[in-house]
Amino acid sequence: MRLAKGDTLVEIMFAIGVFGLVSVGSIGIMNSGLRTAQGALEVSLARNEIDAQAEALRFIASATVSEIGRGSGPYTTIWQKIVSLAYTTDDAALTDADFFSGYSGASCSELYRNLPPKSFVVNTHALDSSLLADSSVLTNVIQSAGPTTSRNALIKTASTMPRLVFGQTLSDSSTLSDASAEGAVLENNLLSAEGIYITAVRQGISSLTSPEFYDFYIRTCWDNLSGTGSSTIETTVRLANPSIIASVNEG
Repeated sequence: MRLAKGDTLVEIMFAIGVFGLVSVGSIGIMNSGLRTAQGALEVSLARNEIDAQAEALRFIASATVSEIGRGSGPYTTIWQKIVSLAYTTDDAALTDADFFSGYSGASCSELYRNLPPKSFVVNTHALDSSLLADSSVLTNVIQSAGPTTSRNALIKTASTMPRLVFGQTLSDSSTLSDASAEGAVLENNLLSAEGIYITAVRQGISSLTSPEFYDFYIRTCWDNLSGTGSSTIETTVRLANPSIIASVNEG
């Protein structure tokens, strides 16, 4: 700052104060804009993961209907695995009183500590019919949380944002180059589901035996990088029971 003739110390200090105020205000506005952009990105990515799971469920149900009458195909096997994980609306395992109306304000870590053990995710990379000919791939399309002792081994809190993590784990401390020599990364191998899970519930008049339809609660929870706490997004997908559809068509 160049002093003009006649400037006083008070004037100089005032000018410095104004400059500092403008600078701090500008930085604050920039930070606010970055947090808003970051939050929008996180929500967009979370919704993409939710949509991918929803579309996978719809595809499996539709493919199961198409296989009826032609013997048990791979998608029928996948659907049967899914419905084996479904709860009834009065199941004691759904301990969260607000389960059917949304989150109860719990943090993500608390939510995952109380995750219903039949919660699951769909391995969206393994739904190709050419891959399902491999029995190991077919078995791993639906990945469940499992009992309390092993829960969160696969379905766990998000390290960044809701996502499915794919790749290959090695039993030893091999390097990436060693992994490449052993067959490189397996893109359809689901390592973990971070911040996203599905819980299925039987619905309809005969929900204990052959329900008319299933409700799939797809939920995400993550500690957002914008620093404003936990974020949650959820949706519900209702799908008709393929066996009910088949009986109607036959009738």
